[in-house]
Amino acid sequence: MSCWGGLVDLQTAIDLPVLTIGSGPAAGVVGAQLLAKDRHPNVITTDMGGTTFDVALVLEGNPVRRKTSKFDQFEYAVPTLDVRSLGAGGGSIVEFDQGRGTLRVGPRSAGARPGPAAFGRGGLEATVTDADLVVGYLNADNFLGGAMQLDLDAARHALGKAGSSLGLDAEQTAAAAVRIVDNHMADEIRLVSVQQGRDPRQLTLYAYGGNGPVHASALAQGLGISRVIVPLGDLASGWSAFGVAASDAVIVEETHAAMVHPFDPDALNAMWEELEDRVFERLLVHDLKRDEVRSRDEVLRPGDPGAGRGARR
Repeated sequence: MSCWGGLVDLQTAIDLPVLTIGSGPAAGVVGAQLLAKDRHPNVITTDMGGTTFDVALVLEGNPVRRKTSKFDQFEYAVPTLDVRSLGAGGGSIVEFDQGRGTLRVGPRSAGARPGPAAFGRGGLEATVTDADLVVGYLNADNFLGGAMQLDLDAARHALGKAGSSLGLDAEQTAAAAVRIVDNHMADEIRLVSVQQGRDPRQLTLYAYGGNGPVHASALAQGLGISRVIVPLGDLASGWSAFGVAASDAVIVEETHAAMVHPFDPDALNAMWEELEDRVFERLLVHDLKRDEVRSRDEVLRPGDPGAGRGARR
């Protein structure tokens, strides 16, 4: 899986491993695009797992993209789906911030091991999952359909310890932690919607990931979103895996040329043909035949999803 929302052959992934950074969240957006097809053209995707909260937009049936990717402080020229990430997940640690004198949620995470205190795997620090359990979002006796028993007392103890410096008991700390993480996630949604000129009230919210559906209603209420979609069955927690399985082979080839006015149409057409030949050659690795592939030209205008170059094929 690649960060631009499609499959590449194994050798390409080996030669260019940078393409796989962020591919998991990108796969979730591809899955949302497929689910939204002919149903909800404008969607905001929210993927909340154990460590991060990932947000993206699907507008008029197409995921919003950007021309460059970013990892930590590094930015590199690889096109990618425009997925924004925040250090907020079920394993995000709830703690007292001595420097600010307030309660803090994330970005530190308990991870899968030892995980939340309620998991009973040796975790001693309070997490968002512990808070969800104490406020009643999770059922200790029916977690994973009853396959796993959560330890409510351990969650309360960890939360009480985290909030003790502020004079908060376990229930008060849990309520505060949930409010804090919900506000953090709502702010991230505003970054990809309001600050990009999109009204979130006009979008449908897709909630997936292990924790996405747990907080979706609160996010929708805070943002004025009237429709929330959660993939049914066991799909929500494995939605990114579904996106990988359902993805097409996607090849990105770019070229450039310095030209002066008046442009030579024959030169431009020759560039298109060269790009097509390069793409077809790479697609053959995916056991596709040339007569099975179709191309189309698109003129991108300012404001269109993925706009920035003027045209794409």
